[in-house]
Amino acid sequence: MTPRTLTGRFIAIMVAAAVGLALLAGALSYHLARQRAEDDARGAIDGLVIAIENSMNAGAYARDQLLLTELVDGIVRHPQVDAAQVLDSAGAPLAFAADHHDEPGAGASARAMPKDGMLITRTLVSPFDRSERIGQLLIHADAAHLHARLRHQAWLLALTLAGLIVVLALLLNAVALRVLVRPLSRMAHQLAAMQPGSAQRVVLPVNHATDEIGMVVHAANRLLDTNQAALDSERALRAEVALTEARYRQIFDYTSAGIFLLTPLSNLLNGNRAISRLIDANAMDMQQLRDGDFIQEVFVDPACVRDMVASSRASGQTNSADLEIRTRTGQRRWVHCLISVRHTTDDALPHLIEGVVYDVTQRRMLESQSAYLAEHDALTGLKSRAFFHKVLHHYVERARTIHTAVTLVFIDLDEFKNVNDSYGHEAGDRVLVECARRLQGLIHRSADLVVRLGGDEFTIVLEGVGAEELQAQDLARRIVRVLQEAIEVAPGARVSIGASVGLASFPLHASDSEQLVRAADRAMYEVKRVGKSAWRVADTPKAQTG
Repeated sequence: MTPRTLTGRFIAIMVAAAVGLALLAGALSYHLARQRAEDDARGAIDGLVIAIENSMNAGAYARDQLLLTELVDGIVRHPQVDAAQVLDSAGAPLAFAADHHDEPGAGASARAMPKDGMLITRTLVSPFDRSERIGQLLIHADAAHLHARLRHQAWLLALTLAGLIVVLALLLNAVALRVLVRPLSRMAHQLAAMQPGSAQRVVLPVNHATDEIGMVVHAANRLLDTNQAALDSERALRAEVALTEARYRQIFDYTSAGIFLLTPLSNLLNGNRAISRLIDANAMDMQQLRDGDFIQEVFVDPACVRDMVASSRASGQTNSADLEIRTRTGQRRWVHCLISVRHTTDDALPHLIEGVVYDVTQRRMLESQSAYLAEHDALTGLKSRAFFHKVLHHYVERARTIHTAVTLVFIDLDEFKNVNDSYGHEAGDRVLVECARRLQGLIHRSADLVVRLGGDEFTIVLEGVGAEELQAQDLARRIVRVLQEAIEVAPGARVSIGASVGLASFPLHASDSEQLVRAADRAMYEVKRVGKSAWRVADTPKAQTG
């Protein structure tokens, strides 16, 4: 069983602990054995010294080196003594013996005591006065004998303790394996083999119903029950979310409104099928828009869209407008666009731009046609009477502000009724269209306006020109001339109609737009009264007739 398993790690720990304890026990036993050996040696030597103490005191008192030598030689014969020496009160050697192999003799007193090992010191006193110190006895224990005995006792004690520790470790290991490790190992294997969310549970080991292992099993089973309930709830929620997402995806993909989602840099994040259809984009085009600027590429006026984005981001409201877009095939369409900005908590995308567009091209065309018809004559394409009155008032008020003039040229066709009576209304319409074309051809300034008032009446508005000026009168002269030219009303049938023209200007002939209309109308009817096919300026002190 490898140390990776709980059992292997436990055995490894027990072995390491046993070895450590054995080493500690060996060191302790060595220390105790050493102390005991020293105490035994010291006690044996003390007994020996007590036996010869009186003789040693007498020899030292008498300074009898022969007696002292015999005494220390007897001391070193003891198996636990390595050397002995007697010193006088001044510290001078009196006798010395190294071991029982050394022979006493002259010069022995000069030999030195060993410096290592256990040294026992005894004070020698006078036989007559115990308080008088006369010398000192030095006894050195036999180191080899002491160490041998020490090692023997230390090994015996260390082996005994190590054996006890090993036996205790084995017993603890067996108990731990049976009571703790094996139940936990079975629980671990059961948990490893279980499938998440299954009905499997951990089996409670025998005799562990009320202990900590039983508590772990009960807690694990409660956790598995909770996990199964959570997984079942999550599966149900995922199914519901998937169904909801499918429904919204169907709405997103199949709605008629184009929907797009942009990054802050206008890169396309997502777009539905309707937006692809609106801009005629295939999959490759949509991918290019994801990498490029969607607003710049799609909208004809990107600045307007960016202003809507900035306004929505600042106010938090949705902005809408009719905007023109360009398709990938080069066509243009009108859409009603709703822009809103949604803030996020993502630092990479602090906000997203949401857009919804509806195709309003048909509505814009109808509105444009309606606006055109409201401002233009349906037959000739010239501006209509309603538009004329609105613009004339504007021109007069602006001329009043900037102190300039506005001239109104009234035109009435002379023989138009005869054309209708002789050739029919279709021929009359052709005459009206041709007259309108000729009048429009006489105008070269964008500010000047040609209007059909109705029937056979036309008018021209000249901004910044007075009726008395040559430019206005030259225009009246050319109008009379071009409208006298023959007009083809049917194959092989041509008619000449002519026109009566009246001129009036603000502020020379009128103080407002209504007076200006009446003044020009009177001038035109005055032409008709005196002979037609001519032009006339409204009555002034210097009025002219051509």
